[in-house]
Amino acid sequence: MFKRHTIFSILLFILASCDAKDEVISIPNWYTGLVYIDYDCKNGLEKQFTSDGSRLLNVPPTGYLETQFKFQKGTMDISFQFNDGTPLRLIKSSERGSINELNLDKDQVYIYDLANSDDMWFYIGRIDQRDSLINHSKLFNPQ
Repeated sequence: MFKRHTIFSILLFILASCDAKDEVISIPNWYTGLVYIDYDCKNGLEKQFTSDGSRLLNVPPTGYLETQFKFQKGTMDISFQFNDGTPLRLIKSSERGSINELNLDKDQVYIYDLANSDDMWFYIGRIDQRDSLINHSKLFNPQ
């Protein structure tokens, strides 16, 4: 009996901690540069949701978004799009070394170097802009 109760408690804890909602990050049309999302900001952008219940984060033209949403830990799907609905592809860090082998459109923009802790940041631009975006954004200080 004790074993069943313990296993049930562990499963319940795991299910409760996996309550992350999917996110849609919407970026101004044809924006390139650094995007920085600062979560859990008291005076940040109010919470918005898509019709399917995903969290919607509308990045302003500056690329810096303060949102009232709390940062989520756990498994979730994050999709990226321009405001007009054009989807954006994330180049995962595991793909970065083989970027020439991915047959990517050199005129298309992509999401690079997604990182997060209690906030999120990434770069958006064409393949040939990636290095200059990273060097330029070292000057960025959202505080």
